[in-house]
Amino acid sequence: MLRGMCWGHWIFQLPIIPMPIIRTRKSPLEGRTPRSGGRGVVALFLVALSLSGCDANNAQGDFRIAAGAVPSGIFRTVDGMTPLNGENDPDDWRTAPIYATSGFRVNRRASPNPVQISGSGTVTIEVVTDARIPGGLQLVARDGLGGRTVLTPFIDTPQGFTIFTFFASEILGAEAGDLWRLVLFDNRGEPVTYGDLKIEQ
Repeated sequence: MLRGMCWGHWIFQLPIIPMPIIRTRKSPLEGRTPRSGGRGVVALFLVALSLSGCDANNAQGDFRIAAGAVPSGIFRTVDGMTPLNGENDPDDWRTAPIYATSGFRVNRRASPNPVQISGSGTVTIEVVTDARIPGGLQLVARDGLGGRTVLTPFIDTPQGFTIFTFFASEILGAEAGDLWRLVLFDNRGEPVTYGDLKIEQ
């Protein structure tokens, strides 16, 4: 199957092979039209499976688009857990649909946020997952103008907690007043979660 193509696009193009009817002895039902319910059950199962696959692909596609959008709003925090002054962007730090059943979540959002570009402190993100993510995760910063900085290499992400850290000054081109989108990618290039970081002097 081609990547990105839902099963429903081609499943009904498959030939239907009639099943042979085998009679080994006469039956009181002899002469009646045999039923072909088996093929109907299989067809319904395949339709349900294809629709499920399409829904998952579409949901991840929407998430991918959102992750690549222009940064807007932040989860204002010092500790990564408690929002300050009620500033909590609900779009930030969601889990990608393809990882919805993995137990993945962001335990501590990017903090501190905002961060001082002239400061020596580090920005920390802590994630937790119920199962190891093959190939690990990579942290990337993006702005709304095409700027992109890889902040960490792919870091092994085993079951349990993983911490990502970086200095705000490592974001190439970052200036006071900027908003940058932080995205964690898996080794297939799929965004797993994302959130925005505000830069201050």
